[in-house]
Amino acid sequence: MRIMRKLFAPRTVLAFLIAPISPGLLIYLLWVFSGSNFPSQGTFFLKFSSIFAYPVAIIVGIPLYLLFAWRGWSNLIAYIICGVLLGSITFSIFISMTNFSAHGVSGMAGRLNDLIIESLFGGLIFGSLPGLVFWLIARPDQWPIRASGYNKITQDSK
Repeated sequence: MRIMRKLFAPRTVLAFLIAPISPGLLIYLLWVFSGSNFPSQGTFFLKFSSIFAYPVAIIVGIPLYLLFAWRGWSNLIAYIICGVLLGSITFSIFISMTNFSAHGVSGMAGRLNDLIIESLFGGLIFGSLPGLVFWLIARPDQWPIRASGYNKITQDSK
């Protein structure tokens, strides 16, 4: 029951709202403040990235968060690594869709190595930022000690 309270805590809800679109927000701000004549392209990227980021955050991110809360994992590095994995999944879907629409199946097969490298690099960039942002907002390192019965078992054995 404590785990579900953590999920619906205001900081956690805010983290789930802001972290998935943090790469899109960063690109948007860079685009706007760079003096570009086309700020609408930054807006397009922000909207387009949210289309991919929120479903991944809901389908994969919430169960991962519940697993982390249940296990008592609150390390920043663990959140960044999971962010990179989720970012790689999201970015590979995005890259695959754009390459398929531009080159078809045969073009994608010829570029498979490039697609894998682009997905990993994009996941590193666009995944570590949401992991960091989520951790900084939710601050799981400030949770009480594990929600499971692990602590009771170790105290009883002493």
